[in-house]
Amino acid sequence: MAISLTGTLPVLQFENQHVLHDRDPRGDAVSWQDPLGPREGSWGRLRAMLQIAVIGAGHWGPNLIRNFDNRLRSRVRWIIDKDERRLEAAAKRFPSAQRATDAEAVFADPEVGAVVVATPTATHAELVERALRADLHVFVEKPLTADSASSRRLSELAAERDRVLLVGHVFVYNPAVRWVKQR
Repeated sequence: MAISLTGTLPVLQFENQHVLHDRDPRGDAVSWQDPLGPREGSWGRLRAMLQIAVIGAGHWGPNLIRNFDNRLRSRVRWIIDKDERRLEAAAKRFPSAQRATDAEAVFADPEVGAVVVATPTATHAELVERALRADLHVFVEKPLTADSASSRRLSELAAERDRVLLVGHVFVYNPAVRWVKQR
């Protein structure tokens, strides 16, 4: 499997090896290949159609849900938000996704392979840690956490559990921002 960043959101691609393809801010291609090569167990619960849980249906949540629920390589299985009105709005746009106000159902669902965290920063550390301890891959909106010590701890936990921990930096790849940087 590979994770490619195209535009502003990751696109998951299944391959025989683990490769991270990206473009740096200058537009040059950057690739990272797992030095241990393909490993059967390293991607855990990933299947032909990656089942994703999105925690947080507020500001960025609906955009993330729309992009991950592409039905080509991934499907949003769960939408979690404490606000019932946001869940009702999400239900209208994404009726096939299960909804809940507590993320515990996500961490117990054996079909979920990855979690997207799009909640207030103060909640990131706890949610990311719970997801990693449930052996789920994690995409979290920036910043990873509110302090470097907890970010480092989560990075180490992801490595220990052989999980992907990816932080979204939407504007790094935004064409308008790149144009301004070139001027």
